[in-house]
Amino acid sequence: MGNTNSSSTHGTVPYGGDDELECASVGNNSQVEMPEAASCQNTLTTEEAVYEERKKQMMADIIQQTRSNFQSALSRAGDLSRQSAQTEQSQGSSVPDSAHRLNGLMLASEGLLRDPVRMFQDMVVKLAEERAREQDTQEPSTPTTPTAIHIPEPLGVAFLLPIPAISNATVDITSTATPLRYRFVDCSSLVHEHTLRVVEYDNLSDLPYATTSYIWRGITGPPPSSMARFGTFSVAGATDGDPISLDVLLHVARACLFDNIPLVWLDRLCIMQTNKEDKSWQIQKMYNIYASCGKCYILPGGTRRLASLEEPTMWIHRGWTLQEAVAPKKCSVVIQWAHPGGTFANPHQRLGTTGCIDEIVPGESSQVPLSSLLMASVAETVEFRVRCTESFRGRQVDIRIRIFGSDEAGRRHAFALAAAMKPAGDSRDPRGVRKNTALWRSAMMRTSSRPVDMVFSIMGLFGVTLNPKDFQAHDRLGATIALAQEILKQGGSPNWLTMSLALPQNPALRSFPAFPETDVAGTAVYAIASRRVEAAELMGDIDGWLGTEDIPGAHMDVHGLLTFKALSVPVRWTGVFQPQAERPRPQSTAYTDQLLQFHNSHVPPFIVDNDGKVWKIVDREQDGCKAPNTYAVVLGRMYTWSSSRFFDPQALTRAVLLEEYGEGKFCRPERASWFTFNSLTFRFESWEERMFTI
Repeated sequence: MGNTNSSSTHGTVPYGGDDELECASVGNNSQVEMPEAASCQNTLTTEEAVYEERKKQMMADIIQQTRSNFQSALSRAGDLSRQSAQTEQSQGSSVPDSAHRLNGLMLASEGLLRDPVRMFQDMVVKLAEERAREQDTQEPSTPTTPTAIHIPEPLGVAFLLPIPAISNATVDITSTATPLRYRFVDCSSLVHEHTLRVVEYDNLSDLPYATTSYIWRGITGPPPSSMARFGTFSVAGATDGDPISLDVLLHVARACLFDNIPLVWLDRLCIMQTNKEDKSWQIQKMYNIYASCGKCYILPGGTRRLASLEEPTMWIHRGWTLQEAVAPKKCSVVIQWAHPGGTFANPHQRLGTTGCIDEIVPGESSQVPLSSLLMASVAETVEFRVRCTESFRGRQVDIRIRIFGSDEAGRRHAFALAAAMKPAGDSRDPRGVRKNTALWRSAMMRTSSRPVDMVFSIMGLFGVTLNPKDFQAHDRLGATIALAQEILKQGGSPNWLTMSLALPQNPALRSFPAFPETDVAGTAVYAIASRRVEAAELMGDIDGWLGTEDIPGAHMDVHGLLTFKALSVPVRWTGVFQPQAERPRPQSTAYTDQLLQFHNSHVPPFIVDNDGKVWKIVDREQDGCKAPNTYAVVLGRMYTWSSSRFFDPQALTRAVLLEEYGEGKFCRPERASWFTFNSLTFRFESWEERMFTI
């Protein structure tokens, strides 16, 4: 693999045209006379002038388009406001004038921003492509074989054998490794000497290493002959998983060296699988191992062979892979790739969906940034272009991203993971409300062979460390309570309350949804009536997230009872349903129209839930209501995050029903719905803060 004669480069920027190459060669030729060199310099100066003129013209076009769009949006907003006012006057509604103005303003803002933002994105991408073309003609190409890198002096060597000696064998490091140490594969030894060398260290400080993320049992089927040269091996104590392909390990090691990382961690090989003490210690350190790495290389197809972008895999369904994707600073997906390197993007919204495809072994494998691939996979349209000499933009290839799943459930998985990967302290989410909600949401759609691992795999993401020895393999309930307690003790918010309002309720832990069935090879599923339904299918609301920033100071006892304070109002069902035609239709209407629809759904003292039930806000002392205390309780703002929207209006608030079932104890009624309010217009003056224990 290291001696390939391919002339393809490791870079991802398309090659420049012949004119640029000729000009660059003339400028670097010492035998060329000075007048010709000066001529070349003048040509470059002219090109730069054209380049600057083109930028000015683009900005002028944006300004002109902005003026036109703004006038059109204002006109449309005025029409909408007048039409709504006439309708409300004829129906005697109480919608305040400010509601029309605010909704009109939002409509105008969206019209103002939509096309100019898209034009600005296109301009940035175009200028970046042109600059990349210039650099490609000036910089030397990257060698197809990475350079060996010296590793820090290890404390010991846990394993050392040449590749032929371990092909189709079982590797056991028990007798040579020292428990409670960090172990890594020496990438240079593997790539350049074809020797598997596992070295040991006692800490991670300043250690240049990468990690891997893969599934225990991956895709099946024979690998191509070019990726089956060296065979496979198994690890003692972990023979129930897929064998590890030496070819796959070599591809990962080459990627590490290309990225100037000399060591790589692969848990199955680097943990003493037959030593319980070492295994428990490594699990507690797992988050730090991933959080401190220079990069994580993801193998969605498992360790048997590399998967292509068009092959559905189960990687995004596994519990441990959530932490492995979120904790590292950088993540790349290692894929089977037969084309040259290139780029991909949603042509309608390039910013955030643009990514590079970097070759590892030309014609065999490449690596792709995970964040860009996730965003591209939820986009309706993705355009792939690979290097070619005919065009600096590259040649378009027909590829569909199915590696995270080929159905709507796969899209929901990708959407949740992309939100969970947003950096902490993001300006749009300074307190991490949406990030933490997305973490819970993504975790609930995943599965593991041991139910308790569904907690251990995410605890580090919330800054919590639990001792695995304190819980049995099936004690997901006890571990979940312990995790929630620690999060709240640290001043965190009960974001799990809002991970999904559509999942079945958990009778043993009422502030959480029911736990789905889990196994090592399948998906997280619920038994609904006579059907088995995937958790991701039930989630819904993939474009929305509920925040719980208005629920501070919550706490949970050892039995899992959550106590918190929230804005609420007592309600009673009237026995009446709102006609289906009058209910908001979020999937088929514009966002600004939804805002008015959600306002019109509620005419105090009557409010309507998502199923169309009409509830009356009551004064229990005056109403004389003898029924169990039932409250509409505000959970938080509804944040929208859509691939087709350029701003986040945060204009919807959601509430749930809580019913008292014991003295001071509440729960959501079975098959209960929820309420959605227009935050801009609905008035909560009569609502009060109350304490609830669920």
